[in-house]
Amino acid sequence: MYFAEHYVELLRIAEERFGVRFPKLRELLMLSGAVEPSPLLEEALELMSLLLERDREMPRAYFFAILPRDFTDVVGLVLGGSSRVSVPTEEGSYELRGGLGRALLVRDGEVIRELREGDEVTVGGLRFRVFSRSCYEMAEGPLKTLIAFSLLAKRMRAVVAASSVPTQSIVWRGPRGLERRP
Repeated sequence: MYFAEHYVELLRIAEERFGVRFPKLRELLMLSGAVEPSPLLEEALELMSLLLERDREMPRAYFFAILPRDFTDVVGLVLGGSSRVSVPTEEGSYELRGGLGRALLVRDGEVIRELREGDEVTVGGLRFRVFSRSCYEMAEGPLKTLIAFSLLAKRMRAVVAASSVPTQSIVWRGPRGLERRP
């Protein structure tokens, strides 16, 4: 799981390295309000194309998975990992920070060490392993979802907005006002 901050970082890197900007994607990720679907669709397709072509020039995206203690705990590893994990302990609050370009072990806000892919670290009795994937692999799922929602919004004459909290239904804002669909 990656967070909005990682995708904002991806947009910043694309702008710095390749001179391309994605203002509507940035607006959506910053939760600045609803975005018209047509320009959003174009930017999502352009970013996906850029990542397909230039992925080798982009930094790796790091994340962490809890290693199972025994066979019954293997579900945690199968379900994937997260790019940010916090573990409170008696010695202080530890955080594993991943995302684009590097993975860090942090205690109480101070970087203890930089981690590499394949490293294993034990924090508060939990064992974690560092994994990475390409930027394209990090972004392809969310971009495909965004492309599909942009197409639906165009068809329904609605706009696209992001939320910082999960929802049980989709709220469409169109010419008829708000409409909730499960």
